[in-house]
Amino acid sequence: MKEFEKVPYRAITVWKQRAALMHAIIWIVFGVGFFYAQHYNIPLFPLAIIGGLLLIWSILQIGILPRLRWRFHGYRITEQDVWLYDGGWSQKTTVVPLFRVQHVQLGQDPFLRRANLANVELETAATKHHIRGLDLYQAEELRDLLLQRLKEEKHV
Repeated sequence: MKEFEKVPYRAITVWKQRAALMHAIIWIVFGVGFFYAQHYNIPLFPLAIIGGLLLIWSILQIGILPRLRWRFHGYRITEQDVWLYDGGWSQKTTVVPLFRVQHVQLGQDPFLRRANLANVELETAATKHHIRGLDLYQAEELRDLLLQRLKEEKHV
């Protein structure tokens, strides 16, 4: 059985940047809450516990999980299926039959665009599946390959 294709290592940086932005917003909200707690003489002990848990969560989300996620993140294209591998602590394998795919598109947010990466989205009647963090050139080639295979499936 062929191994899966891994996404570029620099996808970790994009995942870390997104997590850092999300956690910065959460910490700002926490700081405002802490300020109001001091102002209205609300006990600070529960907030200290919440802050400690939030710190642990931030360290996990920004420092540890992106690398772990990258380790188990990838895809494999066969003649009839697309295999998607994802996960960190719990790994997930999804098999998408090509005859079920209705639409293939590329997507980039500002973080991906700056790193010259893209996501490939496979849309079926029931749901959407993503291959996240591919090189832009690799994503375009994969999209073209999938579209070619879809056309072949339709003509058979």
